[in-house]
Amino acid sequence: MRARIEGFIVFDYVKQFHEAERRIAEWIAQGKLKRRFHVVRGLGNSPQGLLDLFDGRNTGKTVVQVKEDVRGAPKGKL
Repeated sequence: MRARIEGFIVFDYVKQFHEAERRIAEWIAQGKLKRRFHVVRGLGNSPQGLLDLFDGRNTGKTVVQVKEDVRGAPKGKL
């Protein structure tokens, strides 16, 4: 048995985008779908954050926080 990974072309599903966006937002609000952020703090740390991304050391979406106390900024561990 072999594992198989296959992607899809997003533009094949343009007509379903708004429905998917609504449902995903609902799942996040209900806690059924959780997002993870890997927060790299400071622009000076961004090169290491990029290396961590390619080395698989990140969990979730990698973001660089360049300003403290940004309203609505994702919370996460470095």
